[in-house]
Amino acid sequence: MKTVIKEVMMGLLLVSCVENASVREESQVCGTEVHNEQCVDSLYDSGVECNVKVINGLDMRCFLSQEEKNTIRKRESKFNHVLLENIDVIEQYTYSFEDYERITSLELKVFNEVLMRYGYKTPSEDDFLERIKRHLGVNPDQFYFSEFYPHNLSFAEDLYIVERCMKISTKYRLALFTHYSFNTFFSFERKIDTIDAYGLDVTIHDVNSDIVVDIKRIETEIYANLFLFNDSKSAKVWLINNDLQFFDEIRHYEDREVNERKLSNYLAEVPNEYDDYDVSLHVNEIRSVWKGQDILNLVYEKTDSAIVAYEEDKKRKMDIKAFDLLAMYLLRYCGKRINEYEMDFVELICRFAKMEVSLNKKHAKEECHGYFNVEGTSISYNLLNDKVMEFAKEENYFGIEGFDEVLKVVEWDRVHDPRGSNEYEPFDYRTLNDCSE
Repeated sequence: MKTVIKEVMMGLLLVSCVENASVREESQVCGTEVHNEQCVDSLYDSGVECNVKVINGLDMRCFLSQEEKNTIRKRESKFNHVLLENIDVIEQYTYSFEDYERITSLELKVFNEVLMRYGYKTPSEDDFLERIKRHLGVNPDQFYFSEFYPHNLSFAEDLYIVERCMKISTKYRLALFTHYSFNTFFSFERKIDTIDAYGLDVTIHDVNSDIVVDIKRIETEIYANLFLFNDSKSAKVWLINNDLQFFDEIRHYEDREVNERKLSNYLAEVPNEYDDYDVSLHVNEIRSVWKGQDILNLVYEKTDSAIVAYEEDKKRKMDIKAFDLLAMYLLRYCGKRINEYEMDFVELICRFAKMEVSLNKKHAKEECHGYFNVEGTSISYNLLNDKVMEFAKEENYFGIEGFDEVLKVVEWDRVHDPRGSNEYEPFDYRTLNDCSE
């Protein structure tokens, strides 16, 4: 087997491999129903063995040559050595890029066979690459081998970066999204309990036992490919119910089903009394929630409905928890140093400011000075500090329609900022309605 294309960019590995045609034909023969349970002697003689069992989902085996089998066993033996000698895990499973290529090619080969049993329909190359671009946000025509590598790292660390890459096959037109550095694609049927160089208990795989692929460990991979490249609705439902975090790995921000589940899960995690809630506790999870325009649309709709219900009966509690938590997140981090690499955050601030002003404007007949003032001034004013405004202006406020209304509110608050006193004349949002008429 030889790899003919090796390209890495921004954490993605694009692999296209060409296998020996005769070996591939033998694999296809051995994959028939006749040889499902065991291989006949003639196939052993040809170097093909039924040495990879698929467990916990499918009654099948994947067939690899003796050389391919040895590659997997040698890699696992190296990692056993790392565990037993208590070596820094930065060295990982492989010790050369060629070693990594061989393992990756075998993973993709076996995964393709498994995926086909789930009814996967291989897309055309053009369609596959277009979907890679759409969902991952990178152009496959612009992959580079090493331009984005941190060149000051040692070889071991550099290899570690490679091993954490997403694996994309242009041959099989599928992808492995999970980083398998610590949770390998291939496993072994038996394990051995032993002790390491420091006398600590450690469990290693018995490399002399059967090589296995556990469906439970690659279910996300299966349903991700069915969803992204086959538009499977049932696969999408599975991902939403079983691995919602997968949608953080791809550019899939404008999906209402996904966003409703994300927001619902997040709101359920935060106490109902959230005035003192520290949004920095789970900041990485929170960042994955507040992505895309659709999530802001969802927050707008929920907040608008809560205001309408409150205006109908002032005895009701106005449930604007989603709005408040988003505001708390933005206020928590807008004061930190913002640079040109954080335009997504600046845009989120601007879109939130537009949402706040739009809600206040819509309900100005009931509350002409707005529902969301912080110490008298608007949240927008407190978010759009000089640095944020500088970047936002350079981006022409990200083309947000009606942003001039936000600027009017912010300018008013800037002029009338009480700066700690109680002498504040709040902005009258009815004037925006008057202007629009």
